[in-house]
Amino acid sequence: METEMKSINENLVKLMIDVSMIKRKLMLEKDPEGELSNWAEKQLEEARRSRVKVSHEEVKRQILGK
Repeated sequence: METEMKSINENLVKLMIDVSMIKRKLMLEKDPEGELSNWAEKQLEEARRSRVKVSHEEVKRQILGK
């Protein structure tokens, strides 16, 4: 029973390290404040003004080439 608990504990520690690494990676890829850049804000405004409507399924087909 003690070895099983030790094994579970080791696995939990490994998972915590993995999650921490993933979290750090994700945080580095965006602004620390979670804000959009000026360029991204302009692109978003332009896309919202666009009259073109594309479904999620159509986007998937375009990306996957199906």
